[in-house]
Amino acid sequence: MVGEVSDMGNATSPIEFLMEARGNLSALAPLKIILKQNIPSINLPSFKIDEQAEGTSLEVPRWVGEILINLGLAYTPNEGFEVELFKSLSRERMQGPLQLSTLKKDFYVNLKVFLEDLSKKARSDPKFVAQLEKDAAAARDLMRYRVQKLLYIASASALPVDLVEKTTPEEQKLVEAVKSLIKGWLSSVIGEA
Repeated sequence: MVGEVSDMGNATSPIEFLMEARGNLSALAPLKIILKQNIPSINLPSFKIDEQAEGTSLEVPRWVGEILINLGLAYTPNEGFEVELFKSLSRERMQGPLQLSTLKKDFYVNLKVFLEDLSKKARSDPKFVAQLEKDAAAARDLMRYRVQKLLYIASASALPVDLVEKTTPEEQKLVEAVKSLIKGWLSSVIGEA
């Protein structure tokens, strides 16, 4: 298996490594929250929030927002990623069998965060279990559609000019790895370089 060794000694694939790194960076991405109650001034290691009133809308780094949400002090105004997931699945189904629709560069990072959050909700409240199953199934369907198309693209002699524009960094890494495997296989069987 193609892999790298993380500092914990576990073998990870280049795609897992990329997802982890991009996930860590997403913790710094802005998140809009609305406060459920008044909060005092908060001094965190690298972020400060002045005293705020209930109902105040703030844009904070995702990691700060998640802390406030987990403490029950705030909520996100919309859970819009589910809509994005189903729109992306619908667009992918409408494309031809060898055509890719465009995904936002942070789609899989956001998908992972969305499903992890939904999984936490489902563990504490059974009413979210059906939603988690539906959304996870949609995510698998979308990824399967795209992987089929990406495998075809990776086996082509030349990559489409719009590949980078239409794919995420994780998908680009997948195409690169598969293209390399195919090239090695062809070379070992028929001597192609």
